[in-house]
Amino acid sequence: MLDFLIKFFTENGYVFEIIASVMLFCTLFARRKLFLVRFIGCLAVGFTLSVLWSVWRSAMEKSELGTVLYNIVKYIVSFGLVLGGILFCRKASFWGALFSSIGATATQHISYRIFAIVLSLARLDFGGIGSFFIGLFITAAVYALVYFVMIRKVRNQPEQCFENRMNIVLGGILVFFAIILQFLIEPFVPMSEKPKLFTYISLYSIICSVCTLLLEYGFFYNRMLVKDNAVLDHLVHQQEEQYRVAKDNIDMINVKCHDMKHQMSKIAGGMSPEVVKEMEEVISIYDLSLKTGNEILDVFLAEKKLLCENSGIKLDCLVDGKSLSFMQPSDIYSLLGNALDNSLEACRRLADKEKRIIGLQISSRLGMAVIHTENFFEGEIEFQSELPVTTKQDKRFHGYGMRSMQKTVEKYGGNMSIVTEDGIFNLNITIPIPQIK
Repeated sequence: MLDFLIKFFTENGYVFEIIASVMLFCTLFARRKLFLVRFIGCLAVGFTLSVLWSVWRSAMEKSELGTVLYNIVKYIVSFGLVLGGILFCRKASFWGALFSSIGATATQHISYRIFAIVLSLARLDFGGIGSFFIGLFITAAVYALVYFVMIRKVRNQPEQCFENRMNIVLGGILVFFAIILQFLIEPFVPMSEKPKLFTYISLYSIICSVCTLLLEYGFFYNRMLVKDNAVLDHLVHQQEEQYRVAKDNIDMINVKCHDMKHQMSKIAGGMSPEVVKEMEEVISIYDLSLKTGNEILDVFLAEKKLLCENSGIKLDCLVDGKSLSFMQPSDIYSLLGNALDNSLEACRRLADKEKRIIGLQISSRLGMAVIHTENFFEGEIEFQSELPVTTKQDKRFHGYGMRSMQKTVEKYGGNMSIVTEDGIFNLNITIPIPQIK
């Protein structure tokens, strides 16, 4: 029974391998209706052709030229079927399906060529039990590597991979050239007779296939970085404008509060002490004349104080504004704005109103500007690359706050760390203060 299964999988190995590879890349797309029926139909076509290939192969392998022709035709037809199968089973555009077909073909070719090299060096036959399990292990390892290094990172924004059609075409040409060249040379360089030359040719083919994957993924990664930087720059410009508007508003409120206090002093004589005290307390809420030693922080904290009051959140501050005087105003506003916005959002979710407290400390120690915020939170926080993952449903347009903060801290050569313990979120930032010469 085991021998029969090994023989079946060996004879139809390409079909199993390409289907598994395609399934990895197809996770980028949603399923069409009646997906299972469509998928079973594609499997039936694949295995039917595999049987026909075996019959044709026995007739064509009587000469080297026939073997070359057989391999090339099989590859071209198989690639077309893979492309059509993706379009048939998944909600993919033509370029998305082409991207996935090229990636799946390159992945399958890499695993198979590594398998062939191992057998060549170990002097093993293709049909043995040992070679079967070696092939299974290599295929699983290569596919897992491609998935975790490439596909998983592309899944959230696959459309960015399909924007540059030239890269897709170039990747297809590269892997097509490598595989065709392998087919043209391989019949004249048998693995058993010329193992070293066979290994060199296979290595060249593997390198071309790896380059194909790097070309496709590298473009996506570059696009992702460009997009992220553009979004972060846009956020900084928005926060600069927000600072200007906030400063005007705070100045206006302070002027009004000053006028109201002046008017209160004139009419207080005809009012009861309780009424006067109550009115003074109301006015004090909007008295935003803070003096931290840094005008930017004065405006920023005044604005956040109002937001906290409106949300029933207590903002505890111990701030030495002079310790951040070396930073650009937009960077201060952006860095602290993102930090406290995250704290505000977490506090608003707290059912226990007694825990709606935000602590902010800014000081200088040993030539370092130290920023610390802390607040209670509920639920679990997931981290990715040492940064919290946004909890908002639409992740395409959120999650830039922490990255913006990290970018600002790195700009000044500082460090940022996050510690979550006992339901308390702690943000710690240290930035070296430039020495004035």
